[in-house]
Amino acid sequence: MHGKLLGSSIIGRRLAYFQLKPTATPMQHETPAPPPTQLIRYVLQIGNMTDNTSIGRVRELLTSLGLLVDQVGQGQAEVAVAQGTNPGPEGIRQALESGGFQLEACTAQTG
Repeated sequence: MHGKLLGSSIIGRRLAYFQLKPTATPMQHETPAPPPTQLIRYVLQIGNMTDNTSIGRVRELLTSLGLLVDQVGQGQAEVAVAQGTNPGPEGIRQALESGGFQLEACTAQTG
């Protein structure tokens, strides 16, 4: 039967055997993790950041997390961080809340 599908050689029969053999455990990850040096960019929507003083305070909080601050303006900030040093959305939220600000939304992009 295998000879008809892949030829009559022993190699063809072995290939058919290995191709049809079920795996013992399912794969946990479909795609590999990004390298630790890959940048992740976050666009943050921040409540009650309305004046220059609060914008400066938010910039300091984000910088203290090791984030590279691209832009900070009224209600929004754009930052980047290397994958290996990433505080994540939860770490960002906690830091902002400790300074009296509210993280309303956080959008992440790799690359």
